[in-house]
Amino acid sequence: PTSMFQPMRREGGMGSPLLFAACGGAIAIVAGTIYQCVFGMLSGSLAINELIIGLVAAPVVMVILLFVGACIHHLILMAMGCGQRGFETTFRVEAYTVGATWLLGVIPLCGSILGIPWVIVCLIIGLAEAHEISRGKAAVAVLIPIVLCCLGMTLIVATTGMLAQHLG
Repeated sequence: PTSMFQPMRREGGMGSPLLFAACGGAIAIVAGTIYQCVFGMLSGSLAINELIIGLVAAPVVMVILLFVGACIHHLILMAMGCGQRGFETTFRVEAYTVGATWLLGVIPLCGSILGIPWVIVCLIIGLAEAHEISRGKAAVAVLIPIVLCCLGMTLIVATTGMLAQHLG
C-alpha cells in the first residue's frame, strides 16, 4: 500500500477513483451474487427477486457508503488538524482502497472476512501517505468510527437483552 499511495495524485478529480472503486465493487457484487445463487440452490432457499434487488441496490449503496466513509474520515482528520490536503485526497484514498480490497470478495466464504482487516490497514497507510501525517494519526481517523460502531452495537444488544429479560 505504501508504494501505491506515495505517488498517488492528491488532486485531479474524483471520477477515476470512483470508477476504480465501482469496478472493484462490481466484480465483488457479481461474485457474491453468483455464490448466493449457488448456495441458495443447494439449500433450496433461492429468492430471485432478492438477488435482483441486491444487484441493483448494491452499487448505489456502495457509492453512498464510499462518500460517507470518506466524509467521516476527513472530518476526523480535520478535527485533529490533519486534513489540509482536502476532501478530494481523502476520497481518493478511500476509493482506491475500496476498489482494490473489494476484489477479495471473489474468494468464496472467507474473502470478505479477509478484506476487513486489509481495508483498515490500507486506509491507515493511504491516509498517512496522502495527507503526509503519522500512521498513528491516520489510525485514529480510521479506528474511531469502527470503535464507535462497535460500542453502539454493544449498547443496542445489551439494551435489547435487558429489555427482553425485563419483559420476560
